[in-house]
Formats: sequence, C-alpha cells, structure tokens
Amino acid sequence: MKDDFEQLMQGNSIKKRIKENLTCQDMDDRESIYSFLLYTGYLKAVQVSENQTFLLTIPNKEVKQVYEDCFYDCFKPLYKKTGEEFFQALLEENVMKAIELLNNILIESMSYYDAKESFYHGFLAGLLHNDRYELQPNHEAGRGRFDLALIPRLPFGTGIIIECKYSRKESDRFTMCDSACAQIVSKEYVKAFTKGYNMLAYGIAFAKKKAYIKEVHHDLE
Repeated sequence: MKDDFEQLMQGNSIKKRIKENLTCQDMDDRESIYSFLLYTGYLKAVQVSENQTFLLTIPNKEVKQVYEDCFYDCFKPLYKKTGEEFFQALLEENVMKAIELLNNILIESMSYYDAKESFYHGFLAGLLHNDRYELQPNHEAGRGRFDLALIPRLPFGTGIIIECKYSRKESDRFTMCDSACAQIVSKEYVKAFTKGYNMLAYGIAFAKKKAYIKEVHHDLE
C-alpha cells in the first residue's frame, strides 16, 4: 500500500479493482480503501477496464497536499530522530556516518519507483529541517544556484551548502557526487557566505534507494 501511495504522489496512476457496493465490514479490508477513496473524491478514475478494474490518480493539488501531510505525519518520528543525527554528522564532517544514516532512511521510507530528482530535493529538505537554521532551497550564490543551504540563525555559526545529483544507475552515484562537488567549486557557492559563517559544502548523489556523500574541502574552493 505504501508503494501505491508513493506512486500516486509522484503523479503516476495505479490500477485497482473497485468494489461497486461497500458495507461497514469492508472497512477492515485493506484493498477496499481504494474504493472508499474513489467514492469520496480522494481518487479519480482516469480509465475503466473489465472486471471493475480502474486506473486511479490523485484528482488535484489540494488533495495531493492532504496525502503529503498524512505521509509526513506517518514518517515524522523517523525523520526527526534520523534527521537530527544526519544533520549533526554533516556538521561534524563525519561523512561515513552521514552516508550510513541517509542510506538507512532511504531504505525505510522509499520505494524503488521514486525516480524524480525533485523528490530527492524535497526529501532532503524535510530531513534537514530544524528551528536553529534557515533552509534556503535553490538560491542564487556565487555564479549560479545551489540546491540547498542551511544558514544558522545566530551569527558565527556553521552553515551547510548541498548540491544534489541524481542517477538512474546506482553505480553512477560516485561520479555524480564528484560532479556535484565540482559544481560547488566552479560556481563559487561557498564564497557567497564568507561573512560571519563557517560554511561546509557537500555533494550528494542519489540513485533509487542509495546515496553517496562527499565533502568539498576548503583547499579546493
């Protein structure tokens, strides 16, 4: 069921058999949930096949937001604990621990069907969100736009710049990570934050349920 709803939130459709007549007893049947969601307007049928088999999709942006809120609430405890540990590992420049934590949460919270780069950007932003830092996605800096930055709300703190890359092949995530790091250097993202902050920079590459992280060292910037 989790994979089905992830597919829906990615803008894809799912094929399900719909019950024509529902009873109270059907509430205990997991497969009946799609029938309830269709009849209450939370799913839309875009195609009907034989044997009451429907191709279903989310009807509009407002309903999609409801699904996203529900999923975020389900994974919030996992995000909060692991997100704090992941963020701390980045601040401490403990790359190996950060890689381990990120891969663990990808395995626990994603399906293999999540294949859009924008999904990983949102996933990472949600994972790193905290009250002590301002989250800046897709901002101009240096000679381009970085994917994500976390700027401390108090002066003289340590901030983080992240450039993300995505590959369909898991074996390519290492070279894609190198590409992300090279972009941080060539676009001079870190130099835009030299006043009052100690900035760390990381390239992160995603491929399905796997990720790789590499730090951009100051002597390369």
